[in-house]
Amino acid sequence: MKNFSHKLFIILLGIILIFSSSSCRNRDNKMIARGNIEFGKKNYEEAINYYKRALEINPNSWEAFYDIALCKGNLGNDSGAINDYTSAAKINPTDNVNIYINRAGHYVRLKKYNEAIQDYNKSIEMNPSNPDIYISLGTVYRDKEDYEKAITFLSKSIELNAKSKDAFSERGYIYLKTEKYQEAINDFDLGLKIDSTDAIIFNNRAFAKFNLKDFEGALLDVNKSINLDPKNSFAYKVRGSIYLEKKDNINSCKDFNKSLELGYTKEFGNDVQELLEKNCK
Repeated sequence: MKNFSHKLFIILLGIILIFSSSSCRNRDNKMIARGNIEFGKKNYEEAINYYKRALEINPNSWEAFYDIALCKGNLGNDSGAINDYTSAAKINPTDNVNIYINRAGHYVRLKKYNEAIQDYNKSIEMNPSNPDIYISLGTVYRDKEDYEKAITFLSKSIELNAKSKDAFSERGYIYLKTEKYQEAINDFDLGLKIDSTDAIIFNNRAFAKFNLKDFEGALLDVNKSINLDPKNSFAYKVRGSIYLEKKDNINSCKDFNKSLELGYTKEFGNDVQELLEKNCK
């Protein structure tokens, strides 16, 4: 009889624990659901309050940490987002690749490239067939000026998805930076076959053609770029340089001034100002 009572007690205790856990989970989910509503309204601070209440109910809710990180990211708090993604990863290290992808993005914004590379490599281990991760990893190596590795990962992305405009655009840009102008043009051609409305690719192809002294081809491309995006200061610098080579100083100086007006110096440096001082007296 004593044995039976003890077994019954254990069974009842298990039922109570299951019920308690289920009840806790329901309340946790309700807080997350309410947070999600506020997140959808872009009320990120209010959403965080609900997600924190979910954590009070269930401190092991990786979803709540993940959602708080998303909110902090939208609020521009990169360090805070990293901390919460790290908490989510400790609880759930293998089921959600986006934890590592998102955290890597914040590391990039803080220029912590080695940490970003670790997270992107972890993401590739978890999802090796996602071409976008290889693009992201390639751009990190580009920012580190390790162009050989950057091209390797961008080429892998293209291997997985031959219709990736972004991969062709990024790889072409690296060829441009390393003065492999024809290779850059080849990639920009492929990118524009996928999307013929990309102003940046037209602008970069114009710059590559300019460096190969194809001034007419460069002028056609940069005009298309400006038509698509009339606020790109770099495009006016490129067109001004083309006009300068064509000895059209009136239009050249006009474009250099427009480039400065659109904020070229703040983003790229003083070379347009120097071109103005030298050629537009």
